[in-house]
Amino acid sequence: MKSLLLFAVIAGLLFLGCEKNNETVNLQCDATVVGFDLNCSTCILSLPDEVATTLDINEGATPAYFLAVNLGRNDFKIGQSIRIKARNATDAELPACISVYASYNYRNIYVLSYEKTGNTPLNDTLEVSYKQCVLDAATQYTVCLDTVLEDSRCPSGAVCIWAGEAIARFKIQDKNNTPVFLTMKEGAVETEDPEYLFSFLKLSPYPSITNHPKLQDYTARVLIRKK
Repeated sequence: MKSLLLFAVIAGLLFLGCEKNNETVNLQCDATVVGFDLNCSTCILSLPDEVATTLDINEGATPAYFLAVNLGRNDFKIGQSIRIKARNATDAELPACISVYASYNYRNIYVLSYEKTGNTPLNDTLEVSYKQCVLDAATQYTVCLDTVLEDSRCPSGAVCIWAGEAIARFKIQDKNNTPVFLTMKEGAVETEDPEYLFSFLKLSPYPSITNHPKLQDYTARVLIRKK
């Protein structure tokens, strides 16, 4: 019994040590298709150097080049620019051909969504989920949805004398690793930087009479733009 308890404690510590403040950092940035992995017919992407470092490149890995384990070559062309939201791929997400016949030294990433577009405009919005972070490649700011402090918005299907409001707290960290916490109302604009403005555009999902979202259900839409 003591051995089982000790094993559980050690396992718990290892789990906590592998996750950075319970926040999963997602990349949202421009990428370029530079080639294909012939074993799996998947895309090899090039990311900006300053963005690639946030994915914790393994020692000896080819810098700024990543294998998108879920993007098939038939849907893309070499040299094509795409806007991606991605994270490190887990072992369970790797196709068998990658783990068995790997012939590259690239970091594996999993693309959560993408758009076949050209350059990313600065005024692009970011979607960030509860206790997750998104890196804005244009400004090099990491935005995290720390928590939702209040959601008193009038539920859909109800008649209210007050529209209510949504208030969330964000952690915003610049390239110099200086974190700032902002408590903002939905629709508000705040600034803690001489160059940029942070806008909290929308909190989803919207509450209804039959269902009030739990913390883990929330996603915030934010915007970073120059003053």
